[in-house]
Amino acid sequence: MGETPDDTMTFQDVLVRLKGRIGRTKLREHLSRVREFHGGPTHRRWGSRIIFYPADYSRLLLSLECPSKSTSAPIQKRSMSVEPSKDRAFTKAQELLTQGRRKSTAPNGRQNSGKKASTANAPL
Repeated sequence: MGETPDDTMTFQDVLVRLKGRIGRTKLREHLSRVREFHGGPTHRRWGSRIIFYPADYSRLLLSLECPSKSTSAPIQKRSMSVEPSKDRAFTKAQELLTQGRRKSTAPNGRQNSGKKASTANAPL
């Protein structure tokens, strides 16, 4: 695996190809810092393994030549709105109205059997 540039490569294959240019630790640091470059990934995870497709490998080489973060693709923020949409809020309200009241399962008037009074600091 990794003998020709047409197939996927493992982290070890890429390390062998880049021998003398970058070491194992620096390459791992670079991959954690630069996950995308010029709009595409520099590597991929397959379980705990790091693999490289040919296009990923070429982006990795470009990212190693250009260490500034200014040319890397901007990270897009993904977030949800604080308020639910009107449709979602209406649906949720309808569900709550059609549901019956929940039954109380706690016995009334009994102490919780799991809590015991501590005697460690009790006055003598």
